Amino acid sequence: AYTLQANAEMLIKGESGMAGVEITPEMTAGQKAVNMDLHIADDIIKRLSPQVKTIYEALAEEFSDITYVAGCDYVGDEKNDFEAAKKAAARADLVIMMVGGRNGFGATYCTSGEGVDSTFLGLPGNQERLVREVFAANPHMVLVHTDSRPVISEWIYEHVPAILEAWLPGTFGGIAIAQT
Repeated sequence: AYTLQANAEMLIKGESGMAGVEITPEMTAGQKAVNMDLHIADDIIKRLSPQVKTIYEALAEEFSDITYVAGCDYVGDEKNDFEAAKKAAARADLVIMMVGGRNGFGATYCTSGEGVDSTFLGLPGNQERLVREVFAANPHMVLVHTDSRPVISEWIYEHVPAILEAWLPGTFGGIAIAQT
């Protein structure tokens, strides 16, 4: 979370959601707010460090037949595609399920980090529900959790056969996870 790449991603969002901090129009007068898709942040990170690979990119280099489906966003309900995730899982020999949150500055789009408090130890958003539904479609699952804090889920502990706690895996984390 404190690498050049992570800081670029955190700052690119240009939003403040820090607890107890209110950004008023007067404070940002004359400043252009930046609120861009996180894929743009990925592109900037790639320019800063071309050797960096996402977990999916690294997995695609290790395995010849791989499919990626974004079953749900790490927060909110807007970007859920449970059906596509279940269909892909039903066709797969093995499901590698990525879960976790986003570490960064402020609670606007982060689930942990500077100025982000939580009293909930479960997976953020609809991820637990997604894990359960995908598991029902294919129980041959490896769950990879990336986040800066532990997650508690009795159901996952009792049902998912393999869990990799990757924490904040860093610049070469995608490669390390894929090679594990």
